[in-house]
Order: sequence, then structure tokens, then C-alpha cells
Amino acid sequence: AMDLRWNRTSFEGDSVNAFLACSMRGFLEAGLEQQWFSEWSKRSCISSFEVFNRLQEDYPTYPLRRMTLAEKCFREFKALNNKGASLIFSAHKTGSDNDTLAKVVLTKNSDGNIIIKGAEVDQEKIQFLSERELQIPVKDDKIEGIIDNGPEKAAIIIENALLATDYKPYVPPDYFMNVEFNRGERNILVTGSVLESLNGEVKSIHNFLNVGKSIKIDFKVWNSSLTIEGVLTLDKDAMEKSRLYDKWWNNEELTYSNKTSLVYSRDIYRELKNGKDSKCAKGKNLEDATEETLFVTEPSKINFIVNGKEVELSTVCYKTAEGEIRHLLDYENVPVVKIDTYSAIKTEVLCRLTDSNSKAIPNASVKLINAGTTAITMPDGSFVLPPPSDESYGIDSLIIEKNNEEYGRVAVDLTAPGIDVVNITSPRKHMEAVWLTPDSLDYLASLPLTDEVKKHIKTYIEKGEFVLTPSRMVTTESGEIAGFYAFDAQTGDITSVFESGINGVVKNMADAYDDLADDLTEWAKDNGKDMGKEGVENLIGAAGIEGAMADAMNSYWSDVIDAMESGDEVSGMIMALHSYRGGLAAMYGYSGHRIDQDDKTNHTQALINTLKDMDMWAGKCDFFEGTEYVGGDDVKDAVEGLINNFSPGFSGPAAKAAFKMGYISAVMGLHKGFGNQPGVK
Repeated sequence: AMDLRWNRTSFEGDSVNAFLACSMRGFLEAGLEQQWFSEWSKRSCISSFEVFNRLQEDYPTYPLRRMTLAEKCFREFKALNNKGASLIFSAHKTGSDNDTLAKVVLTKNSDGNIIIKGAEVDQEKIQFLSERELQIPVKDDKIEGIIDNGPEKAAIIIENALLATDYKPYVPPDYFMNVEFNRGERNILVTGSVLESLNGEVKSIHNFLNVGKSIKIDFKVWNSSLTIEGVLTLDKDAMEKSRLYDKWWNNEELTYSNKTSLVYSRDIYRELKNGKDSKCAKGKNLEDATEETLFVTEPSKINFIVNGKEVELSTVCYKTAEGEIRHLLDYENVPVVKIDTYSAIKTEVLCRLTDSNSKAIPNASVKLINAGTTAITMPDGSFVLPPPSDESYGIDSLIIEKNNEEYGRVAVDLTAPGIDVVNITSPRKHMEAVWLTPDSLDYLASLPLTDEVKKHIKTYIEKGEFVLTPSRMVTTESGEIAGFYAFDAQTGDITSVFESGINGVVKNMADAYDDLADDLTEWAKDNGKDMGKEGVENLIGAAGIEGAMADAMNSYWSDVIDAMESGDEVSGMIMALHSYRGGLAAMYGYSGHRIDQDDKTNHTQALINTLKDMDMWAGKCDFFEGTEYVGGDDVKDAVEGLINNFSPGFSGPAAKAAFKMGYISAVMGLHKGFGNQPGVK
């Protein structure tokens, strides 16, 4: 990955393959360089490689993204136990309308197995997959069967099932995968929910502080003459199997482990739901309790105000010997007794964020401005807002952000959403790749890129090169940035360029350089310019290489002091490149010394030899070295002076200091990485 911008290497052979090889090299080199800079500077770095990775990054249009999406959804679906849940994957033609090319549906059977079903398959494709041991479940020429593999294999099955569907002419390899997640029977009473009864003689408000295996409720019950409030906790045993029900309330914090209040146990609920009569005892304790039989009847529906909207909920019905009818919410987790005496429930709000083509926008951050509530969208664009703290969320504005960019602000009406999914549409902020040719100056001027970026692009297309660039700026932690690739059609050379003109990690590298320089400056004040073995040993604690490291540090500091005395400087851009070259030179030299020595396990000796080579390598870091000038030294001095004035640090003591900093840092990293391994000397 070294010196992408200085090594003019071309590929020979078939022109198309040569171009692809050169493109891949340039793309990967930029990515490797970004990774190195990030690790070296311990800062978030960005490059043209990263910019192009963001092109339609949330659009699953090629296998890796599609299977990553399928794997995430499969994991979530496998962990979901809601009755009636399903997961739908569909294939669509990229960039066209919403016509479905293929579809598979995942459900669970009574045994908890995941079933996949789809349309008829193309037998030729099935044969192709079978020969490569990539079989998909097929029954009667249709996609159908059990997926008993892990999420990774399941994702491959889903991908191949869509591609193997008998669609004419065929499902294209760059199809867009859409996901619809139907979570089935939803939990009505969750943590944060409120159950209220404000009609009739006795009124009550129950705030569910926790809902899970146990339940914790903050309650207030009152009538014209009495008010009772407190906190009730029903522990795991009580919620699971208690047969004792206490309808009385106390003004204090209580924990019930052998009886319930407000709800029946899940044991009783399951019996009634399965059509069986059940028994319970009523009273404060077993000694005073009266036994009661609950005779199951046909299930029924009840109209209820949920999140400000009247909705119809399923109930389990029963009657006692006296003929009284009770209602339980058709929800095993919190089976509320006599639900028909309550009037309203406040619960979480389900939403889904899609673009104008109804395609999900995943991994986006959403925030309600007035309520301050935030959430992250799931792979299918869905997200959940907790029960509102006030009566409802009302009319609000939703801020949508993705990749540290604001997608936009959308007005949402959450006054009375009920239990329906609230569909929210936002324009998708696409970033498209644009080819610019030598006659594209007018088009370049119209793009929403900064003047700095346009200036750099213009220099390339005016030279007759082609430029591939995003159509807009990208917002990152470092601000608005862009990157592009310039292609020389005559030589096949690819140059990766960033907004700064060379590399987008310049500021991060400069900050890291300054931090380290400050630390070394303080250390130098305490130890003086001539740093001996003892000082270096105290600094790095590297037993066995103190002498070589002391020589290297002294050499580095000689250049630093020479640069300070002469006023020599290195621009951030060139400093980053020198440091990068120094690090790679150290790693290259170390590798050679390990290979060339008789004892190839002798890590310490290889490090010593590498450190001794530093001055030799630093002498070669001068970009002007070996360059011949027509006109002699006067022309040489004039040219180098002009370049150094424009971008200081191509040569001189400051350049060597930057190179040596990267070199020494790499040596210290090698020692830390390998020095403590067993068997390494």
C-alpha cells in the first residue's frame, strides 16, 4: 500500500482486466492507508476509500450486504416468540418501481422450527446450487421446508432462494432485497405502560415500572372517601404459578411471592386460553381464602382505548359459579383480571421509517424534538417509541440522522396512533457516483461540492483524466468531506484523492504528531539533548535494545532541534506521508532482518538491526533525492525552494524527523506486539 501517489505502476495484459486490477489496487491501497493512519494516530480517520464505501451503503443490492441484512433479521426473528410472527424477504429490480420479482416468507411452526416458503423454482438453478452443495428447501417444485441452520447459513439459503425463483427472465444478481418484519401478537402492557380506570365508583391508575418474569407496579386506587397508593412487586414465582388472588390494596411497598393482585398467574391464564376450566383462591392468605372455579367460555373481543384510539382487543372469557364474567387481555405476560372494568391503556408506539419507494431506511437515528425521545431503526426500518410520559406524544417533528448526517425533519402525528404501525416517509439521501470527463466542467460546477473539491477535480479533468466522485459532500466527525479517484486512460494509473488534495487524515495525523512531539519535548527538557541508555530505558522499558533505541532517539532529536533552529517545517499533508513511509520502512526492514539472520526467532536482534538502519532509510525519504535537473544546482535549488514554499517538508531535518517518528513508533509497536510472546527472544 506504500506510496500510491508516487509509484506510477501500471498493469499489462487485457485492457479491461488491467483497468479492473488497477482500480482495485487504488481502492484497496486507500483503505489500507486509512487503517494504518487510524491505528497510528488513535483517531477516527477518513479517506476516499471510506467515502466510496458510503455509496448507497444502506441499499442491499449485492450479495454481502443482502446476506448481512438477512442474517441480522434471521437472528432477531429466531429470538422472537410472538404468535403469528413472520419475516418476508422480497427481491426487486434496483432503480425501478416496486414490482416484486421473488418473495420468501419465514414463519414458525408449533415446535418452534423456522419454515421457509416461496414460489416455484427454476430447476436449472436448483441443479446448479445442488452441485455446489448450496441446496435450498424445495417441495413440489416450490420453496418450502425447515431452516435448521445457523444465521450465517440461513442467510445464504434466503439469498439463493430468491435468486432461484422461477422469474422470467431472471432475478438479476444486483437485485434489491427488501424486508418486512411482522412481529405478530404484540405486547400491550410493557415497561412504562399505564393502565387506568377513571369511570365508575372506584378509580385507579397503574404504572408498570417493570414488566418481565416479575412485575412491578406503581399504583393509585381511590373513591370518594379513600385513597390508596404504593408500589407492588409480583415476583417470578407469584407471576408464574400462584393460585391465590388478593383484590385488596395497601398503602405501602409490597412484594408478593405466593399470591397476585391485579393479574392472575400465567398458569391460570394458560389453562383458560387452552379452553380448560381453572381454579383459584381469593383472599389475603390461604387460611382465609375462598376457592373459586373459573369456567371458561368462548373468546370474545372488547373495545378499548389504547394510545388515544379505540381498538378491538382479544380476550379470554370465563364465568364464576355466580355467573360473573371476567376478561383477561389475550396476552400471557400480564393477564389482567376483569379487564372490562378499565378504560384506557398507554403503551409503546410502533413505527417504521421508509423512503418514497417504501424501502426501509435501516440504522438511522430518529429523535422526537418536543418529547426528546430517541431510537435506532431496525433492518426493516422499524423502531419503537416507549410509552409517552404525557397523555400522548401528540404532533411532533422527527429528526432523522444517518452516518452523522441529517437526512431531514419530518412532521409526525402521534396524537392517537393506537396499536397500528405508524408509517413515516423520508426522502432517501442518496450519494451517487458521478463520472466526470474533460468536457464536464459545466456539470462539475453544478454539483453540491465545495469549491476546494471542485478545484482539485478540475486540475485532473483539465489534464485529460477521468474522475469518479460522489455527487455530494459527506458529513463525518471531521466535517463535510469528499473523495474521488482520477483515472489516466493513457497509462491506466489511478490516483486516490481527498478534499485536501492528497489525504483526508492530515488533521488527525498532525494532531497525533503534535501530541507526541509535546510529550517528547517535555521528556527532552528533563533529560537533555544527549539521551543515554538509562533515560531511554526509563522511557520505554525495552530490555535488550536500550542502546539501539537511545541512538535512534538521539538521531530523531538531532533532526527536531535542527529543524527548530532553522525554522524548518513540515506541512501536515507531507508529515503524514513521511510518518507513514517511516512506519512501513521499519516493518519492511524488520521482516528482512528476521529472515536473513540464522536464528529467525531472535526478535530482539532483528529490532536492534532495524533501529541501526533508520538513518539509512531516512536519508532516502527525501523526495528530491536522485532527481536530475537540466541546468544544474541553481535550477535544483530554485525548484525545490518553490515546492517547499508551497508545501513545506519534502526534504530537510523536519521531514527526516517526521519519518523517524513513524519509524520509531513502528519499532515500538513491533516490540509490544511480538516481544512478550512465548518462544520469542
